[in-house]
Amino acid sequence: MSDVAALPVLAHEVGEIIECRAVACRVGDRMMLALPFQAGFGPSRGRHYRITVNGVRTGSQLVMVVAEQAMIPFPDHSVLEGDIVDVTLRVLAQRPKLRVPPDFLAALAEEGLTVEAVAAHELNQLATMIKEADDPQVRSDRIDNAVAAVAELTAARGGHVDDR
Repeated sequence: MSDVAALPVLAHEVGEIIECRAVACRVGDRMMLALPFQAGFGPSRGRHYRITVNGVRTGSQLVMVVAEQAMIPFPDHSVLEGDIVDVTLRVLAQRPKLRVPPDFLAALAEEGLTVEAVAAHELNQLATMIKEADDPQVRSDRIDNAVAAVAELTAARGGHVDDR
């Protein structure tokens, strides 16, 4: 990893293609590819990228942030720490906006809460849990539990998802 503040910010516009050279490095017990970008904040946070390494497509995934530097996990044992590899990333279209059940939003509003402190994946789990309840009592119980979870997350995160 280099001086991250001097690195450019990772592109985030849908369809953009980024070609770069990455350095294989170990972070804890995981092999990662350190990209020559800062990332993870603002519009690039949570973006999915189609990733190709040394000409081989590895699939799509989120770019991770380690000490403010963009990195991608690389479980392939074909690289050693310090190896330099060619990486191509293509910014993918994001999933459509999650539809949160109106009765859940109303229950949150009654408690003076919003979903601002809830990460997208957590909100997706809560909304899915509520939507899948066919029985009205089960749905009501799930909404109560979801509201309690949001209250707990809001208190723990100071009302902002980036405080995690």
